[in-house]
Amino acid sequence: MSQFDTNKWFKKQYLTEAGLNESKADSVAKAMDDAIDTIDPELSVRDFAQAVGKILKGEAGTEGYGSFNFPEFMKVLHAELGMEESLNEAESTDIERLDFAFIDGTTKLYAVYVYKKGGRGIQWDKKLSRKEAQELLNANDIDIEINPYNIDKIDDALKDIKVTQSEFDVS
Repeated sequence: MSQFDTNKWFKKQYLTEAGLNESKADSVAKAMDDAIDTIDPELSVRDFAQAVGKILKGEAGTEGYGSFNFPEFMKVLHAELGMEESLNEAESTDIERLDFAFIDGTTKLYAVYVYKKGGRGIQWDKKLSRKEAQELLNANDIDIEINPYNIDKIDDALKDIKVTQSEFDVS
């Protein structure tokens, strides 16, 4: 007897619960694939991702799906791809606190420490680079530059997530 693949089962279960009709999904996928072959059979990953983003946002001559559907879209996409959800797509309710650590006496960001609800307690759960932190803010529609003077603005914008600021001594 072969080993039971729980990932495959959970994926199928989630897609079923989400009400996705596989035959519809297959038809849409075929139509998209045919359209890509017609326009550029060697379409880059970047162009494909940007095209999907434009469709979702309604910038491709369509009505769009509405930003309120983006988290659900990402969950289904990740389930389909067999991926774990990355931090920048995580629901903000998963994060309890963000600590923006700047290099002592400067405005240079060292890292952003993520503390998740039910996580490791006083130990941070994930350390983000400047780029990853900016992606997290952008994913939450927050267009604020990360610097020590904007921490209060970031705190206000994130609402349910506590934002703190600390200094990191690199000496």
